[in-house]
Amino acid sequence: MSKWIKEKEQYIAGDFKLAQLVPNLINLQVMYNIVGEKQYYTIQDAKKFKSGSTH
Repeated sequence: MSKWIKEKEQYIAGDFKLAQLVPNLINLQVMYNIVGEKQYYTIQDAKKFKSGSTH
């Protein structure tokens, strides 16, 4: 099980680091430019962003 946990840790390490750093580097206008401007975002919106298709 330890090997599996280590593999998962390595798999998400880049995403985790991005989640720590990116919010301090972009403003709201940049975020809207990337994901579009909406009053509310859905799980489906997040899934599109994860897959690389934001439009």
